[in-house]
Amino acid sequence: MKYYDLHSHLLPGVDDGCVDLSESLACLQALSNAGCQAVACTPHMGLPRYRQNTPRNLDLRVAALKQSVLDSGIEIEIYGGGEFRLVKDSIEWWKEFTVPVLGESRFVLFDTWERQWHAFLDRSLDWLLAQNYVPILAHPERMLLGDSEWEAKITELLGRGILLQGNFKSFADDSRPEVKARAGQLLDRGVYYILASDSHGPTSLDSRWQGFDELKQNLTQESLKTLLWDRPRKILMGGEPEHDG
Repeated sequence: MKYYDLHSHLLPGVDDGCVDLSESLACLQALSNAGCQAVACTPHMGLPRYRQNTPRNLDLRVAALKQSVLDSGIEIEIYGGGEFRLVKDSIEWWKEFTVPVLGESRFVLFDTWERQWHAFLDRSLDWLLAQNYVPILAHPERMLLGDSEWEAKITELLGRGILLQGNFKSFADDSRPEVKARAGQLLDRGVYYILASDSHGPTSLDSRWQGFDELKQNLTQESLKTLLWDRPRKILMGGEPEHDG
């Protein structure tokens, strides 16, 4: 099936994903073979060890990868973006370097690995919302909050207009049963806005395909199209988020 992938670490040599161009092209060819029409390169951002990953620097690397893909003949479109880790000084970072968005949109992919929900997380999200950005929480099923706090926080975030992006791998990850259970719960509730691979290089792909297969077996064609084509494509085209009701 055709789909768009808005979470990947396929930009070479910038984070814990593909280490060089050959790995990037191998992954992009594999995604293309699986039906992916377009992929957003979303390197880790906002952390000290990735301080070079600013929107300006990454725009140059995305342009170079686009040219390499064109030269190689791989049939896939490349877009920019980032996976921004929320930290205490995120707002200052955004003011200095600008907010990394998916494609030409106002959608911002972010994550958090905090074991409790700190006030700076709310401040950061409130700032983004006040600036008319649309935050998307990457892989909420993998958050480190305890179950009761996690369930309450998911409900609260949805009520504030925060969108959720599920990872392919989570739906078939038998090594992390708690993550798999949470992913199934969110999928059953129909609260994921989009799904994506979160690919991290050639060795990561098998686990992504396993999860992708699970999704294709358990979702209707209409749901798959919404989560993997309609909404992701609309995001990259700069469209507004859809709201239930």
